[in-house]
Amino acid sequence: MSKSAKVSPIRLFANRDPGTLLRTAPHIHKKTGDAMEFPGKVVKAQLGLGAELLLFFSRRIKAQASFLHFLTHPGDVSAIFKHQSEFMDMAAEDYARELNRFTDIAQRNFETFGAFTKCDD
Repeated sequence: MSKSAKVSPIRLFANRDPGTLLRTAPHIHKKTGDAMEFPGKVVKAQLGLGAELLLFFSRRIKAQASFLHFLTHPGDVSAIFKHQSEFMDMAAEDYARELNRFTDIAQRNFETFGAFTKCDD
């Protein structure tokens, strides 16, 4: 047999102590098990971020619709400016709150993904 010939896995372990394979199997299973979970965790993370964004956008659109509905009923100009100011303040608070929420979700996802990239060797 030439040196470049491939050795089958069965032959590779045939002359070894069976305990070697048994001691190696849990380590191999842990690494492949983690690798198999990774795509599912990525999809779950993307869905979580997407769901959070959609909820935020729906809240903002409802607030904008409410504000525009208020503008369809003519009234005192000072009341319109007051309502507009309140709407803008609420929008700024909502965006700041959402940024914090989004950052928290992203941080949790990075911590989860970081666990997959650590090397225990």
